[in-house]
Amino acid sequence: VGVGEGIPWVAPEDVEGGYLATRHLLDLGHRTIAHLTGYPEHQAGRERLIGYRRALAEAGIPFREELVLDGAFDPLTAYRAVRKAWERGLRFTALFAASDEMALGAWAALEDLGVRVPEEVSLVGYDDLPEFGERLTTVRQDIPTIARKAVALLLEAQSRMPPRGLRVPVHLVVRGTTRRREVGA
Repeated sequence: VGVGEGIPWVAPEDVEGGYLATRHLLDLGHRTIAHLTGYPEHQAGRERLIGYRRALAEAGIPFREELVLDGAFDPLTAYRAVRKAWERGLRFTALFAASDEMALGAWAALEDLGVRVPEEVSLVGYDDLPEFGERLTTVRQDIPTIARKAVALLLEAQSRMPPRGLRVPVHLVVRGTTRRREVGA
């Protein structure tokens, strides 16, 4: 999947990242997994949702539109979306947020609602931002490699080479915000 037409680009393997996050939650026994998505017109938000849907489909779990919450890549929007969904009666045992910032907003909303992470809801973010330390289970983007590849592509463009795109692998980093779902929970 190309990100930019006729321009050099570098992007993480976002479909794979969404898949890895959701697959991790499925492997822990979760079957009702919400997804806080970013902007649908944004490559990262769109592709992470595709990965989420692919993991659910492979597990034989029907996609439920009501479990996709608009987080807009913003912690406050994510907070409001999770709080509103929970107050409306939507329940899930796990949540995959398409960014660490949204995961932080979701975590705050759940705490304010008296819902414990990971005891009642497992939580996975995306980016592996250093501010979150060793607490948040997340999908790590290799930012130094992305930056190096972007510079290399810019140098190619200056040399009048044809524009091309590159994907950079991502990795799941398991920390303290996910746990196995208790039977009957």
